[in-house]
Amino acid sequence: LWPDAVVLGAAGAGEFPHTAELAGRAMFRADDCHLVLSIDNDNAGRDAAIAALNLLDAVGVSRRLLEVSRLGEAFDATSAYASGWRP
Repeated sequence: LWPDAVVLGAAGAGEFPHTAELAGRAMFRADDCHLVLSIDNDNAGRDAAIAALNLLDAVGVSRRLLEVSRLGEAFDATSAYASGWRP
């Protein structure tokens, strides 16, 4: 169904939980996959990650299939990627 990797982004922390939920629902149609959540390094990002985890729990995605990736000193995934970070 999906290629080796799919990168999804959210237009702000408010959309992050919903994007994660959609990815989680799609995981049920894919074999041998996991989901990496890269959160922004601020309060809104951390709150969005908690909300995303709650939605993923609600749709039945096992925590064993999830990884929360820290971005180091970068503010968001875009700046982290530009600095050489990779999940």
